[in-house]
Amino acid sequence: MRVWFAPPEFSDEEKNQKAFLTLFITWTLLIVMTLGVAVWQMLESGGNWRWLTVLGFIFPVSLIALILNWRGKTRAAGWVVVGGGWVMVSMLAFTSGGVRAAVNTGFFVVISLAWLLLGRITG
Repeated sequence: MRVWFAPPEFSDEEKNQKAFLTLFITWTLLIVMTLGVAVWQMLESGGNWRWLTVLGFIFPVSLIALILNWRGKTRAAGWVVVGGGWVMVSMLAFTSGGVRAAVNTGFFVVISLAWLLLGRITG
């Protein structure tokens, strides 16, 4: 059980920090989304299956990111988290009103995650 919450150890300190950050963000995303959907489903009568679909999307994305992180592919895990977040926010925006949807502020969160996990990419 301890290995699920422990980041991998590398000889490079910067890679250790990125691995810890990826692990922390992935677990936080998974826990916050699960608790948020659970509370939302309890408060809303009749339930909203859209949020359960989101949760069904977050679980595999998080699992893939965690596995990649533990195997030492921290950058790929970051791309999975950022790409999954982008797809999730886009899907929610598409199903809730398009460009006027309140969920569009979630793109700022995804951009911040990209900056934290992937760093600066020059091209």
